[in-house]
Amino acid sequence: MSYQSIDINSDNIIFDKEKTKEYRTDFNKPCSCQDCRNFYKHIENNSELIDFLSIFGIDYTCTEEVFSWDWENDKDSLIHHEGYYGVFGKIDGEEFDIEKYGVNISFQKGASVPCDRTGEFFWICVSGDFPYILEEEREMPPCPAGEKISNKINGVVNTSSPLERIIAWIIDWYISCVPCLLLAFTLRFTASATMRQSITFIWILLLLILAIFASFVLRDVIFKGRSIGKRIFGLHITDKSTGNPASVGQRIIRNLFLFVYPLDGIILLSENESIGDKVAKTAVVKK
Repeated sequence: MSYQSIDINSDNIIFDKEKTKEYRTDFNKPCSCQDCRNFYKHIENNSELIDFLSIFGIDYTCTEEVFSWDWENDKDSLIHHEGYYGVFGKIDGEEFDIEKYGVNISFQKGASVPCDRTGEFFWICVSGDFPYILEEEREMPPCPAGEKISNKINGVVNTSSPLERIIAWIIDWYISCVPCLLLAFTLRFTASATMRQSITFIWILLLLILAIFASFVLRDVIFKGRSIGKRIFGLHITDKSTGNPASVGQRIIRNLFLFVYPLDGIILLSENESIGDKVAKTAVVKK
């Protein structure tokens, strides 16, 4: 085996290009369905993306799977394509996404490949919203009137379980609170009586409380878009209407409901959707 490595977004990717090319050549054949051919056609017109994928030994026409859905039941609507490619190697760091060459490129751990291949693989997922550009007439999939886009998305991506989300929340809460609380207790028992009664001491305690609140509200922004608790369970925050990663603003808004978490937990268990998700129009999914 001949491993190579490349650094992307401060993460080190280790891969075997020839092994990946061999797997592609032996086992993967281009899919002939209309959605896949539309996806391939767009990639065909994107030479920079083809060059990028070729670094890893990927033939863009040989996907492991392509998920596709129409945003509207209309022949002129955009089609969301997600093409998954298995690469022989590993991600030495966290999963991550990059916006490049006009698409979203996601590096995901835990890929499994069929046939007689052994070893460690990871996914490279190329996704985006594309128009229909094939010369033949578009074959519209059945879509009952009034069907929500979020229902289509949930049919492709696994929704998270309420229990996983609650445990992830507890993990994040301890990560946010424990350091500040330890510092507060240390100051409480080490500061002199005069110091504890001073305005400065009160301001320090207020700043620690503010730090706890800020770190919890920003937890899905600071750590590359996902809190530590969510990373442990493979959870992602998406825009409910598009299925794309939620914006920074949506992540902050959904986390502002810090003081209603007892009620939020009850709603989450009953509806699998938090108050913050309802307001920010987000969904937590598992990939």
